[in-house]
Formats: sequence, C-alpha cells, structure tokens
Amino acid sequence: MVDTNTTVLQTSKELYLKYTKYPNSVYSQQRFTVEVEARILSNNDDYYDIVTTYSNEKNIDILDEDISWLAQGNEDKYTAKITYKAKDKDFVLPTLKLAVTQYDKDIDFVILKPPKIKYNKIAINQERFSNIIADDLQIKEIKVRQYNNKMLMLVVHIETINGNLEEFNIKQFKEQGVENFEDHYPLQIVYYYIVVPNYLDSIEFDYYNPKSSSFVTVELPIILEEDLVSTQTDLNPHDSNLLFYKQAGSLIVILLFMLFYVKTRYKIFSLFAFIFIMVFIKLILPNEKVYLQKDTKVYILPTKLSTVYKITDKNDEVEILMKREDFVKVLFKNKNIGWVKENDI
Repeated sequence: MVDTNTTVLQTSKELYLKYTKYPNSVYSQQRFTVEVEARILSNNDDYYDIVTTYSNEKNIDILDEDISWLAQGNEDKYTAKITYKAKDKDFVLPTLKLAVTQYDKDIDFVILKPPKIKYNKIAINQERFSNIIADDLQIKEIKVRQYNNKMLMLVVHIETINGNLEEFNIKQFKEQGVENFEDHYPLQIVYYYIVVPNYLDSIEFDYYNPKSSSFVTVELPIILEEDLVSTQTDLNPHDSNLLFYKQAGSLIVILLFMLFYVKTRYKIFSLFAFIFIMVFIKLILPNEKVYLQKDTKVYILPTKLSTVYKITDKNDEVEILMKREDFVKVLFKNKNIGWVKENDI
C-alpha cells in the first residue's frame, strides 16, 4: 500500500480541510487509514463544538464513525485518522463535512470530496487464503482439545498489525469461529477455534502482506494435550468400541449361564443370567433425552474456567451421557458433545 500526499481541498472563509495521506490502491476487505487535516480560523468564543459527518459513501465500511480531532500545537490546526474497509470494486469514500456549531446550529462548514483509490482483488480461487491482509501476523499460542471421538478443537491466539482479523476463515473446515476478539487498531487480537479431524498433524493457511506484496503461509501444528485426553476419554460411549465389547461380552455371559442352567438346573445360574440380562438391557437402552434452554453455554470441559465453544440459539434436544458434580455431558443431534451446567436443563 503506497501513501501519497496529494490533497483534495474545498474551503470556506475560515475553515480549511484536506487529505494529507491516503493509499493509492487497496485490496478487497482490507482495512486502510486516511489522514485528514483541518484548520479552524474562527475565534474559539464563536463556536461550542466541531462536528464531522459522512455522506454519499458506497460499498465501504466506515470503522471510525466518530472522528477524534487532535490539536497540533497551533490553536487552529487539527488532525484526524479515519479507518475504512472496501467491500467491492466500485467503492467510494464518503464526502466529509466539517462544521463549527453553536446551540446545535452550523455557524460555518466546509465540504471535502473523496480522493479516488484503486481497488485490487487478490487470491481468486485460492483455497488456502484466509481473507487476512496484514502487515504482520503472529501465532502466539495454540491449544488442542478433544471435541468428540473423531474430532479435535484448536483454539488459536493470533495477533496482527494493520490487519482485518474479523474476516478470518479457513475454508476447508465447517466448524470454526471467534471465541474472543479485541480491536486496538492497528493491533488486533483474536482467539479463534477450529474443529478438525483427529488424524491431522497440522493445518496451513495463507495471509497477504501488502508491504512485501506476497502471500505468507502459516502452519498450525496439532499436538493434543495429555491432561485433556485423560479428562475426555470415551467422550461418547455410544460411539466407542468399549461399549460394543461390553454389550457383546454381556450377551456371551448370558448365553453361558443359560446353558449351564439348562444342563445342571442349578438356580444360581439362572440368577446370574438374570443379572447380566439387566446389565445388557442397560447397555442397549438409549440415553435419556432432555432439552437445553436457549442461550445455554456449552463448555469443552466440566470446569468453571473451561472454554465456551457454543451458545445455543434455541431450545435444543440433547442426550445425557454422564454427570459430574454440577455439570452434565450431553450429545447433540449433530453428534457434537459438550458439558453444560445442570440447571440449564
């Protein structure tokens, strides 16, 4: 992104407004900042407030609705920065109006028309492109947790400079989203979760660096934390091999005791057969079904400090898998599993 000092200026008798910096070109969904300078020659006693408004913008997001004007030593000179994001090729920056007011009425105003900025598309049909355009991107931390028997969840801490992390997406995975987002532009911080198959060793994505005019590949290694594996063992008993072995073993024992009873007529064998029939019935019975309230928080682990990976948007029917203190492990219709607080059922 190249900046220029070309100005676009319209004046009144006592108000002057001009662009001092803006890019020559921008990319799709890229954040960019323009700098504006104002000179107010009116006496301070003649007005109470400075008001800036936008108009006639097109296909652009205005990320600084309220402009903060900073005095620059001189009593009459002020500067401000405005951040935008272009959404389409025929975008137009807004026309700016700066007015000095008294009793909510304009005393004087000046209009500044927008400069023309070129629009560029990048990463057309590029599957690994994550939609991020940034001067720098850093992976600060990766947490890998068991999600269900076949899937893992990555929680990735990412920081960018002059980036657009709100657009982040890895196209090949369906379940992903923002866990926490902080915008202190130009610094952005996101905690982002991605649900991936448990056979993957790593995943990769690309971001675009406009300073170097190049794509940068980022690799996220997938290393499961052992303490979380032990906590989440046998996540869904109805999907596990262990359940099948228990069912088959119980059935074999029942048949053996019934055979012994037929051959010997000892009642003790019929009693043992009855006990294992009860065990077998319990193993094949479906889980208890209940409803979760709307806006229920679903946790990865049964702890107060666990990550919330989902908040229900309606009353959801779920199956109860097990209970632990104040938490209940539940199975959703899409086969995802999580922990909820008992009072949310």
